[in-house]
Amino acid sequence: MDRKILSLKFKTLLTAACVAVAACAIVVISAPKARADGATANAPHALLEKLTSAEVDAAAFDTPFFTAEKAEITLNGRRGRGAVVNFWATWCVPCVREMPSFDRLTVLLKDSGVDMIAVSTDRKPEKVPSFLAKILNQSISECLLVLII
Repeated sequence: MDRKILSLKFKTLLTAACVAVAACAIVVISAPKARADGATANAPHALLEKLTSAEVDAAAFDTPFFTAEKAEITLNGRRGRGAVVNFWATWCVPCVREMPSFDRLTVLLKDSGVDMIAVSTDRKPEKVPSFLAKILNQSISECLLVLII
């Protein structure tokens, strides 16, 4: 009986030691990656100079969209401006997680000539306004254009 208890204690201790070693290995391996991910991204200037504006078909500005408030609009009034377009959905966890940051960026870029456009790809567009109010704590900025396709 005593041998069974000692054997069980030994197995438990051995298992705990293996788990501890594995946990330490994970921390040691992932620490450099975590530091690298937190660094500021710096693209070489030569690479940035190669970026060009996309040519947009004129018909794209006439395409009707609907706002979260169900108003039909086109993008005609935004010709000549920059645009950051974010496609998202209420069921997309990473999309939902980034929406408050996207809204804050909208406020920061308000007078910069860059429009922030969030395009919902939800199949039930009637869910979008209440969902946005919930995730943005009732504080969706007036400059964030939310479109529903």
